[in-house]
Amino acid sequence: MYNGCLKSGMFPERWEKAKIIPIMKSHTQNREDVTKYRPISLLNFGGKILETALITIINHHMYSTEFLNRNQYGFILQKSTTDAVMALKEFIQERFSKGEITVIVSLDVEGACNSAWAPSVLKSLQESGCPRTLYNLTNNYFSKRSATMETNYIKLERAVSRVCPRGSCLGPAMWNIFYNSLPNLRFTGSTKIMAFADDLLLLIRGGSERNRKRRKPRVDKNL
Repeated sequence: MYNGCLKSGMFPERWEKAKIIPIMKSHTQNREDVTKYRPISLLNFGGKILETALITIINHHMYSTEFLNRNQYGFILQKSTTDAVMALKEFIQERFSKGEITVIVSLDVEGACNSAWAPSVLKSLQESGCPRTLYNLTNNYFSKRSATMETNYIKLERAVSRVCPRGSCLGPAMWNIFYNSLPNLRFTGSTKIMAFADDLLLLIRGGSERNRKRRKPRVDKNL
């Protein structure tokens, strides 16, 4: 059955339905603010098995072709926060002995894994040379998704426009594929981008203001 789904590129529609369980974030006081809850999606076990098979094959393709940028350290096999910290330390120390300093700008994307844009993910899969059957199955996975939330008194069902529901097996890997174009941006040797999942560091190094003032002023010989 699963081989048939992979070959045909069809994700069964009954597996695309999620049941939403809102989990309150820790240390939250305002219970009436919907942003204080994490919408965890309970998904069909059969669909999650197919998700796992799909993303395992896609990851194998991405790693074998080295499509993903090496400066992404989140959701990557054999990489951790320690590797990211060591790379950061190496970049700073490389010019620190010469008196240069490094400015760090830290950015965090809200709701990352379930906010990746589907057309961008599909475009990246095409650019990576992903097999057509995997592309079709991913595209079918993104379509016709729905979610249901039920309380003691009401039951609501809505179409889902987000790429991957929170709690899916595809979410982390799809985020890396979507986010890959950002660390691929070309900068000078004095600038570097590092990512760990949805956390982004922009590193810029150069001479400090103190070192600039110590330099001797240039004299124009034409004066």
